[in-house]
Amino acid sequence: MSHSYKSASSDKCLKLEIGDYIRWPIHTTVFAVDDAGNADPLEVVYAYGIVIEVAIGTDIASDAAIIRSTSLQEWIVAHVDDPDYKFEVLSRGLETTENG
Repeated sequence: MSHSYKSASSDKCLKLEIGDYIRWPIHTTVFAVDDAGNADPLEVVYAYGIVIEVAIGTDIASDAAIIRSTSLQEWIVAHVDDPDYKFEVLSRGLETTENG
């Protein structure tokens, strides 16, 4: 099952599906600062995982994903638009048909 949602950080819809390989930032190791004092992340460290299930909520903001983190060896349950995670799809899971 798949579902589209609007990311909290953009107006672009992202479609999460079971089997998707995703990443999310866990911390930043290096920042670059310009002359005006604006700091931008330069080197971001990511966690990686596979979407195990997507629970469709009553509205777009209440959808949740169950993810197995392959890098942290943890289970993650989070709203798909949670600004603390900022999920990105790196590759899609295999398409399945009713016949397998």
